[in-house]
Parts: sequence; C-alpha cells; structure tokens
Amino acid sequence: MPYLDEIEAAIPGLRAFARALSRDRELADDLVQDTLEAALARQSQWRGEGPLRAGAAR
Repeated sequence: MPYLDEIEAAIPGLRAFARALSRDRELADDLVQDTLEAALARQSQWRGEGPLRAGAAR
C-alpha cells in the first residue's frame, strides 16, 4: 500500500489511541496532527516493511 494510503488508514486508530491516553479530544487531535507531521517528514525513511501503524504509535 502506498505511504499516504497507509497514513490515511492509520488515522482512526491514532485518534482512538490519543484520546484514550489524553482523555481530551482537542489534545488528542493535536497529538495526532503532530504524529502525522512527523510521519510525513520521515516519508523517505519508510521502506514499506511492516505496518506503518506500529511506527506511528511510538
């Protein structure tokens, strides 16, 4: 699956994870945005091995 499709597929899980951790919807959305920005900045490092979601949740 292409990188951007992997990122898009990971968003619902990232949101749920961030909301569970923060218990604050706005903070969770900020955390997800920061995570997505970091993932996009590191796109060139992705080798397509393994699920992107595992790395995004770190």
